[in-house]
Amino acid sequence: MRSILKYSSVALSFCLLMMLAGQNELSAQLMADSFTVDAVADQQVRVTDGSPLTGAPFNVPADTVFDLSAVGSFTVDWADEAGGVADITDFSAVFSQTHPALGPYDIFATGLGPGATFSGQLSNIVSDNGNLVSADMSVSTTFSLTLQGPGVAGTTMYTQETATFAGNIFADGSGTGFTSPDDLEVFLSTGNINNDPLTAVGFNRTVTAISSVPEPSSALLVSLVGLVLLRRRK
Repeated sequence: MRSILKYSSVALSFCLLMMLAGQNELSAQLMADSFTVDAVADQQVRVTDGSPLTGAPFNVPADTVFDLSAVGSFTVDWADEAGGVADITDFSAVFSQTHPALGPYDIFATGLGPGATFSGQLSNIVSDNGNLVSADMSVSTTFSLTLQGPGVAGTTMYTQETATFAGNIFADGSGTGFTSPDDLEVFLSTGNINNDPLTAVGFNRTVTAISSVPEPSSALLVSLVGLVLLRRRK
């Protein structure tokens, strides 16, 4: 009987060790999480045809270029790492600014235009106990620009194709920068995607991070609940 108990104890200990080893292996990979990064979005927009737009500031010759720089943030959600990559499951961004000619405006990603979409991945991931340290991030997203000034408030221009932003992402947001240099056609929203006129081309897009705000992970929430319960018991 003692012999049986001895072997059972050894087997149980072995199983526990295997489970702990498995947990350590899993924790070495990035776990699903989210964070929000304060950032500055810069781009240039070249007017190709201002005729669909009436009134100032659109009484400008074709090929006029506007330099836009807006402040805001973007939020990234990702899935558990698998095969060295983590798929981005949600992406959104809002940037706002007032331009001397265009007046106040908002930039949204994935945007307010029809067919708004995104896709992306984290790769070359470095993690610590399941938490992000750094990674290469690539996000392809549509976006839109909505004017808020007098006489043009609510006027929305949008992209039908996605712009791909690529760069490095860090847990604290430091040094994070993304570029998307290619030309992208910008259409005026009229409510009919088949007849929306091409009004501009956007190019030289960059997004530069200022800082990041980690979203509370499930593990952190569980820890906080545990602390509350312990305090109540005391």
